[in-house]
Amino acid sequence: MAKATQTQLSNPFSTGGGGVNFETRIQASFAVLMLAGGYSPCVRGWPIKAIHLQAKRLGFETDDLVVEAEEAGSARKSRLLAQIKHDISFTAGNKTFQEVISATWKDFSSKIDTDFDAIALITGPLSGADLDLRAVLEWARTSNGADDFFSKVNRSKFSSKNKQKKLAATMQHLRLANSGKVSNEETWQFLKRFHILQYDLDIASGVNRAFLSCIISQFGTARADGTWTQLVDAVSYFNQSAGTLTADTLPQELVEAFQRRPTSVISKDLLQASLVTSYAPVTTKVSYELAVAQFVGAWRESSRQDRSYLSQLAGESYEEFVRKLSVELNTPGAAIRHKNGVWSVAERAECWSAFGSYLFDRHLELLQEHAQSAFSEDKTEFLTAEDDSITANSDTLYSDQLRAALADTLALVATAGSSLKHCRTDLVGSIPTRVVRTCLREAGWIRLASLDDLLPVLAEAAPEAFLEAIEKAVRKPETLKQLFALERGAFFGRPYITGLLWGLENLAWSPEFLGRVTLVLGALHEQDPGGQWANRPLESLKSIFLPWLPQTTASPERRLAALEALRREHPDVAWEVYVAALPRVTQSTSGTHRPKWRPFATREPPEITRGQYADAVNSYSASLLQIAEADTKKLVSLTQHLGNLPPTAFRAAINVIYANVDQLRRDKQDNVIWNKLQEITRKHTAFASSDWAMSPDLVAEIGSLSERFKPSDPAVLYKEIFGAQDITFYDREISWEQRQQRLYSLQREAVEHVWQAAGFEGVRSFARSVSRPRAVGYALGQLAPDVPATALSETASSTNGSDQEFVVGYVAAKFGAEKEAWLETLALDTWNPRSIAQVLVGLPFKMRTWQLVEELLPSSGKLYWKTVAVQPIDDDDALHFVVQHLLDNGRPISAIDAIHMFLFRHKRIDVDDACRALLAVGQGSEKPSQLDGYEIESIIKYLQESTQTDPARLQAVEWAYLELLERPGCQTFPRALEQHLADKPDFFLQVISSAYRAEGAPAKEPSETEKRVALNAYRVLSGWRIPPGQAEDGGFDGNRFEQWIKVAVSSARKSGHLGVAMQQLGSVLRNVPADADGFWIDRKVAEALNDADLDQLRSGYRIGLFNSRGVHWVDPSGSPERELSQKYSEKAEQAELAGYVRLAACLRGLSKEYDAHADMIVATDGFSED
Repeated sequence: MAKATQTQLSNPFSTGGGGVNFETRIQASFAVLMLAGGYSPCVRGWPIKAIHLQAKRLGFETDDLVVEAEEAGSARKSRLLAQIKHDISFTAGNKTFQEVISATWKDFSSKIDTDFDAIALITGPLSGADLDLRAVLEWARTSNGADDFFSKVNRSKFSSKNKQKKLAATMQHLRLANSGKVSNEETWQFLKRFHILQYDLDIASGVNRAFLSCIISQFGTARADGTWTQLVDAVSYFNQSAGTLTADTLPQELVEAFQRRPTSVISKDLLQASLVTSYAPVTTKVSYELAVAQFVGAWRESSRQDRSYLSQLAGESYEEFVRKLSVELNTPGAAIRHKNGVWSVAERAECWSAFGSYLFDRHLELLQEHAQSAFSEDKTEFLTAEDDSITANSDTLYSDQLRAALADTLALVATAGSSLKHCRTDLVGSIPTRVVRTCLREAGWIRLASLDDLLPVLAEAAPEAFLEAIEKAVRKPETLKQLFALERGAFFGRPYITGLLWGLENLAWSPEFLGRVTLVLGALHEQDPGGQWANRPLESLKSIFLPWLPQTTASPERRLAALEALRREHPDVAWEVYVAALPRVTQSTSGTHRPKWRPFATREPPEITRGQYADAVNSYSASLLQIAEADTKKLVSLTQHLGNLPPTAFRAAINVIYANVDQLRRDKQDNVIWNKLQEITRKHTAFASSDWAMSPDLVAEIGSLSERFKPSDPAVLYKEIFGAQDITFYDREISWEQRQQRLYSLQREAVEHVWQAAGFEGVRSFARSVSRPRAVGYALGQLAPDVPATALSETASSTNGSDQEFVVGYVAAKFGAEKEAWLETLALDTWNPRSIAQVLVGLPFKMRTWQLVEELLPSSGKLYWKTVAVQPIDDDDALHFVVQHLLDNGRPISAIDAIHMFLFRHKRIDVDDACRALLAVGQGSEKPSQLDGYEIESIIKYLQESTQTDPARLQAVEWAYLELLERPGCQTFPRALEQHLADKPDFFLQVISSAYRAEGAPAKEPSETEKRVALNAYRVLSGWRIPPGQAEDGGFDGNRFEQWIKVAVSSARKSGHLGVAMQQLGSVLRNVPADADGFWIDRKVAEALNDADLDQLRSGYRIGLFNSRGVHWVDPSGSPERELSQKYSEKAEQAELAGYVRLAACLRGLSKEYDAHADMIVATDGFSED
């Protein structure tokens, strides 16, 4: 029973190690970036050199993770200090957030170089409200100063009340961390360097995990998920030991997994001796076993097929062969390795040269036989996908290790066949081609998917045979359709097109194969449906033909010829490649896959000179224009990239667009091009001083061109001014307020033009076509034209949402300028109720407006109250009035919103109104999903602290919001309910009966209502903190506890709930204070815990003590567990001496449990490379 209750009392994520696992995965993700040569977020773009875990030993308070990046060729460093918290809420009452801000402030104040370092909180999923703090931090980083920043946050039209709340909570914690004083300037400086990074590594199918797998797979790792798991395991041990991750401290096998060519140490003496005697007869059988082993490369000893292949090659039983090979295995510096049942050879190229003379024709013939068999074996996981009747094991007969080694051996035969001095030349030259041609002949999607991880090496082994097979495959749409479709399957694997792409990229390094590879990739892209992975045919082409870093050794002439062939056969694909090659379009690349055995890319391509780069860009641009001239649909894309074209091509592009103005109008693309030209003009005018900006002359040419496309319809011409994106965004030289004023001015000019051209109906129609119709109405109201009252009334009565917003904006502007005198001109008393209500919605949210509602809508006031947006209120009576009407009209969530705004501004509310609103949620038309958890918590906390709150109503409120109040990071807890449990044993039993079935009672299916009550009962019991006997002021009375437990035991025994009741009670007794005489627990409670009939009470107490430790770091020394063991051992001894024998035994058992746990930690500390 104890075990079951412990499970119920524990949070699965926390007690199951979720928080620790999340931290370890985050740390491992940075290790991936370090090993892959990547950069850390938030700091300088320098390679990561070290990752310090649990860095308090280094003097940091933000200590979960310190990432150290170092500039190449200098001693400059840039560090990211990170705290990792899976569960956190950015609120004033959240203790975790307070701890984070306190730690980061200390480091910001004294430990970091603000020019190079940054601080981050790395967290898991955030609520929508908490995400607003990230926006506030970005504002801090983009503001001109503290005043500019705080102005943005406090602007109601720019910011939001939630953003203001998040900033206020952060500043409160900053003040606590700095003795109550932090200036606005200090706050701004801190927020500029504080980042919030959100990771989803707490779930198995997260996006971060997919990206990490993609990074790992770029290094040729066949099973990225396996490498990731090994890395997480390694990092967890480093984390326990507060270690530092570097390329030197991590296991070498993991470091090698992130290298293009694995490197190992091979015995130099062995290589030298073998090279000297390469023509001499074999004098020892050890040399022969090594020769066979290196010819094979790698195998798994558990595979029967692998063992058979080794036995045939060696000419003896596998057991005898391995016995002899084991002698060499134990030689220092041996080339042969054995780990986890897998044999492998280090530095195969050198071994191949050393032992090649020991091999003969029969070895090659066996290689051909087994390679053809292994590579013709389709993986049954794909067969099952095609035919559900096939359910065989998904493993192939040959191990993955041997399959990969066979491919390497074929490549070695093809590229280093001269070392096989005793084999026929024709056999050496033909075997790789025969094998590849055989296994890829008429290859379908299953075969290509089965060989995916081997295709890069098979392409090197026999380039001609590989290309012939793939050229045939791309002419079979169904084959590629199925192959691409596999990407939508298993999330953690790799797309099954990657190996094919890498094989083609390998061959593209060769001038001989570049043209054919280009056409194949073009055909592949045309059939690519797209997907979530970056490995795509088009990306391969873009990288291969980058003019500033071509991924081929072909000459410029050959590259241009290959692209010309692509343009003829696949013009749409060529267009994408040409565009990617334009200046400032593609500014970084990770390169393409490089051959492992072929000498195509043994050296870097020669550095591209400025002249060569200019020639390439000019040639690409000329071809781009040829495509555009032949296909006017491309002109929209060309317009977007005008700023990327070199001067000659720029003017030619302008001429092409000029020449096709009429055609573009017929194709209805003129407005699209006009908008793009306008954006280019604004952007390059605003940033005219930037290096990348076009010269004023070129910008002027684009401006002239845009005039040819300028819409004649004002509704189209000015639509963008009222769009979701601020068109003044690029005006960075002026303040936000100035940009707003400029935008308002542009909007007024636009509306005035529309008004003059088409009158009110034209403006109304225009408002319906834009994203922000209220702004159209506001601009019209500022212009103050005479809008006929009938037209306004008709629009106000419309059910069209844009019309309603338009009226609200117009009324707000007109009333703001002319007040009630304008209202009187409308003669609202003659309008229909819907029209009146819509006009009133646009008036200020004040008592005078509400009086007008009662005067003009005596029986239809609901039309106003059901739609009006709640605004801040500054008067208690006004708040009561608003809350009353909102509740009467089914808007309790809006009422809560109004109450919280008042509480935030004035620090007081009417408790009765608050309780009514909170308890009314779910009864109105508003959706509970619109609730703001922070607002609810703040209001409940106020109710708990107020002496005017009725206890019964407060308990009802807490019961209704238990799920929220028990959420990690909540500002408060269900204090009234828990106190009621501690005061009333009958209520305690009522809750127990709701959560648990009585012993021996028959099982029955509960109703939905009973399920909800049981869930709430379980929640309040699981989080119970206040023990019986504790008063509201915190004082403890042992006599009250004694009376309480007598009633509880008697009632629970009668109802059949004694066991579970005592377990739940025992858990909360961990919070009982010491006795007045100095004994470590109140003696009345000690007597109950020692009662012979209350075993379950002691069991619950022990579980409560164990769970009270919460989530914690594992110290590899086991010292925290030793300390806890000692603590409970001492308490047990005191209890024994006081006569509480059973209580002593309970604590002694807990002490021994911690002692055993410490032994286990010490025994498993560290990790072995084996």
